[in-house]
Amino acid sequence: MHSSAPENPLIIFIHGWRSTSASIEDRALWFVEKKWNVVLLELPGHGQSSPLHRWNAITSAEHIGFHLRNIRTYISVSEPAPVFLYGHSMGGYMCSRLSSQQTEPLGFNISGVIMESPLTLYSHILDEICKHLRIPKILRSMHLKRLYRDVQMMHPEIVATDSLQQFDVPEWGLPDAPMLCLQSMNDNRLGRAHYDALVLHAGEDYALTHHLIESLTHSGARKNTEREHLLLAWLESFDSLLL
Repeated sequence: MHSSAPENPLIIFIHGWRSTSASIEDRALWFVEKKWNVVLLELPGHGQSSPLHRWNAITSAEHIGFHLRNIRTYISVSEPAPVFLYGHSMGGYMCSRLSSQQTEPLGFNISGVIMESPLTLYSHILDEICKHLRIPKILRSMHLKRLYRDVQMMHPEIVATDSLQQFDVPEWGLPDAPMLCLQSMNDNRLGRAHYDALVLHAGEDYALTHHLIESLTHSGARKNTEREHLLLAWLESFDSLLL
């Protein structure tokens, strides 16, 4: 966490699936140098963050949502200060949910959402897990039913279906705030499908700016000149930001 003047913009970072907040430290320092207030949130149950005995995507979003609703107990930020979310990979998936109408109000307005090579299709992750575990296709419907049973133990309001469509965009949630998607052109972790789904479903109904970046890798890109140039150009479209 870095605290600047309370009236300065605040940006909140959420890291990816197998990483930790340390992996996005250099991205955060870019904003620190511009006198922004910066908070890095650990994604519970992922990477080197605190383990959870039982968790799912909704549980993770609820944990992050709790911290967002109480953000002013961690850092001094005035009410009018612009607030941005920045999520990498799984962090982008969380940001999409938390800035949408699918979650309870956070108590403040989100000025913009930045998603870097985001996960948007949880169903694709399940397919990947099934292939890794060598679960035959004929048994995958049974595996899905067991998955829903686990989810419903924690979230009985969830209705079990024969797919994970409710965990994919757009049903999972798309930000109501302006979005910037900075996508690795040759994403060796998630591929292009998640980016394509975001662009497709955002359509003309959402304020989405998106870029495919050839020099950007999915992981390990602590610094990237092209990414930072596009980020700066997008932020300059907002009024009264420190840039």
